[in-house]
Amino acid sequence: MNVQDQFAQQIKKMLVHYGIDKQPLGIDLLELPMLRALEKAGIVGHPLL
Repeated sequence: MNVQDQFAQQIKKMLVHYGIDKQPLGIDLLELPMLRALEKAGIVGHPLL
């Protein structure tokens, strides 16, 4: 498991903890490997403009 996957799992854990894991996650700036890790963890991201 790479660092992006580990970080995505930490984010998922906190979203579940707060009961907001079904809500979209607002993303300001993100590198592609991290976006792919979030998608793999089942986190839906939406870009913010």
